[in-house]
Amino acid sequence: MKVIILWSLIFVLAITCIALKRHIRWLPLLLVIVMVTFFSLLSPDGKLLREFLGLHITLGALLSGLFRSGILVFLQLFSKIAISSKIPLPGKAGKFIKAVFADYEKLTSEKFLLKGKKLKGIMEAIDERLLTVWNGENL
Repeated sequence: MKVIILWSLIFVLAITCIALKRHIRWLPLLLVIVMVTFFSLLSPDGKLLREFLGLHITLGALLSGLFRSGILVFLQLFSKIAISSKIPLPGKAGKFIKAVFADYEKLTSEKFLLKGKKLKGIMEAIDERLLTVWNGENL
């Protein structure tokens, strides 16, 4: 039951991310689901469902893998929604966190394109972005 509830929440979060136009990389999420579930199947637990090439696929291991991978996907999608400079937070700590999120959004905007320059290597692009923020230049 907890697996069904968790994956229902993930579905709602995915729809919310799409509605808020957050960039989601679906392939890494799919790989997390497949790999965590696969490695969970290596330790059989519960009722035997199938045997595939000597691997015993059990209900308990399958549910455990889906739950563990679901937690990771849930946290990833939740962080896409929660990290925003538009969230009102009270006090000095709230202002600081808002400033950090605003800088994060500036650094990650435009997909590492720097003022009309061609796309660079990711480390060079990050380095140049950080230098422009450090020097106080307008992004």
